[in-house]
Amino acid sequence: MKATNKNRNKSFNPLAKNGALLLNRNTRIAEYAYYKSKSRVFESGHEVEDWLEAERHFEQQTVLFQSGDYYLLSI
Repeated sequence: MKATNKNRNKSFNPLAKNGALLLNRNTRIAEYAYYKSKSRVFESGHEVEDWLEAERHFEQQTVLFQSGDYYLLSI
């Protein structure tokens, strides 16, 4: 029996992977910002502040993960 590669006809699209990573990034940032807002009972006027803090938190966690300091991650 001859082995075949079922994925042979599929083309690799690195942009699709990057798009998925961006979606995951934005989703995680949005969730963090939501819970930050929820902790102050959704008081208005802090939306941008919450989003920027969530971005900083996400970037910090990403750097820790990439550096190998997994034990420092607090999700």
